[in-house]
Amino acid sequence: MKPDDSILENPETQIEYWLSLRQIPRSQIEEQFDIDPETVIRTSYSWEAELELLRNRTTHTGQFYFRDHTFILYTITSSSELRKISGTQLIRALGEPTAILPSRVGKRFKVYIYPEKGIAISAEKDTLRLIEIFPSMSLEAYRASFYQEPPTYIR
Repeated sequence: MKPDDSILENPETQIEYWLSLRQIPRSQIEEQFDIDPETVIRTSYSWEAELELLRNRTTHTGQFYFRDHTFILYTITSSSELRKISGTQLIRALGEPTAILPSRVGKRFKVYIYPEKGIAISAEKDTLRLIEIFPSMSLEAYRASFYQEPPTYIR
């Protein structure tokens, strides 16, 4: 179930699609995206430890993170997929972010955080580098779970 390009052209539809992925049970994610349980990787993401990473780059560009069978996070980092989406249009569709902080993905990038909606976007104008989808939470919970201060960039 990979979105077709017509979905990518409509930011509202794309956001709905990403957010809907949070509701899919782990077993269905494995089946739907043909993820072999033998390829699941034990890992961490930012401050969240003891996670299981589920992905199959052949069938889907995103990465799912679960703890046991509980959804924790879905990320998109694929540059080919993100190039199809306008960062400006996506941010406009989401409305005013709760916070805008420096992003760890690049010197000029900002992370636009919508914690109550369960989405954070690292962008610099129209260029997207990272999309994070997570359960609805407070800004403080997002910062404690996923946000990392970027390193000092050398000019």
